[in-house]
Amino acid sequence: MIFIGQIGDRYVESLAREFGNLGNSEINIYRFCVTDFPGGEYSVRLVDNPCKDPQEPASSYKNPIQLARAIRKGEDVVLVVRGQYGNRWDSDRLLGVTHQAVEVLKSGDPEYLGGAVARRLCLVLPHEPFAKQDKLFVDEGRQIRGATKTLKMNRKELKRAGVDLMITVFPHDYRREGWVRKRAYHGQEHEVFTDWTDMPQEGLYYVEDWKNFLWSVDPTHLIPAFIRRSGIRIDVAVSPDYKASAMCTTVRKDLGIWETGTRKHRSRKDSTKVRTTRRLDPTKIKGKSVGIFDDWILKGTTMIHTIEDVRKARAEDIHCFCIHGELVGDAYENLKRLGVKLYTSDTIDNPSAAISTTEQVAERLNTYFD
Repeated sequence: MIFIGQIGDRYVESLAREFGNLGNSEINIYRFCVTDFPGGEYSVRLVDNPCKDPQEPASSYKNPIQLARAIRKGEDVVLVVRGQYGNRWDSDRLLGVTHQAVEVLKSGDPEYLGGAVARRLCLVLPHEPFAKQDKLFVDEGRQIRGATKTLKMNRKELKRAGVDLMITVFPHDYRREGWVRKRAYHGQEHEVFTDWTDMPQEGLYYVEDWKNFLWSVDPTHLIPAFIRRSGIRIDVAVSPDYKASAMCTTVRKDLGIWETGTRKHRSRKDSTKVRTTRRLDPTKIKGKSVGIFDDWILKGTTMIHTIEDVRKARAEDIHCFCIHGELVGDAYENLKRLGVKLYTSDTIDNPSAAISTTEQVAERLNTYFD
């Protein structure tokens, strides 16, 4: 089995180790590097040596002769592409790098790996980027709903390029607006789905082409497990808006604590402007250790508004948890400046990535390659 990850990214090493713990042997790790050019262009190159240090000079990189030889023998390939937080987060670049790497592994061009083609290629994209506020449908009430069309477009392109299986963690379109609204408003626990055929379709679009192509991993239950393991005290679970309330309910039930939440309204003209339309009950928050749970943090606007509300309610301590920590721009610094404790999963490389998803992803890989 061949695992390929970017130079300096430890996620691929952790994933390969977890995959090996499931009884799989003869795992080899290779790397790819990304070379930048002055005009904003970049190119992807696969190399043989482990190259654990991103500062390692390019002159030390070895041409992928061993990798090409292993691919010719029919070994399966797992390609791991993970983004970085803050000013280094670039969704277009992340997808561009992914497509270039897939092209090298599946095109059969003699200039790429001497014409060697990966027999089976699994793409692990821990956080699948998409265009924010890029919706497919507008209903009768002129409310924008549905999954972002960029997700569907990118998946179709990757499948067309030769990806046999794609594994991602907590994709954005799990929470289609109509589905989340019906479930979350009634405080129900959100469903774990692992295949497109398990998802409530809501009549949005047909997904027969995605059957057995896209597998998702839901790491929500890892958060309460991490809280217990770390000895963190959480008395009250807070969701920053209704879209996160289903996830918050799942965590709250696992921990056996009380739950509340706020409701936010985001401006259509300026998506960075958020106002609170339903506030917290301070009698439930005062003197408590509060956990705020969200699916992802982009610029931190929603989370910061919620932190301010919780602080006004005179909470004793505040812990923030999320799955995808993009933390674009100065979001990380802004949150730390507020004095809160921040924990995210490792789907994006950031300083607060404390909750590992590699064991779950490895289990999905093991199911596919078994």
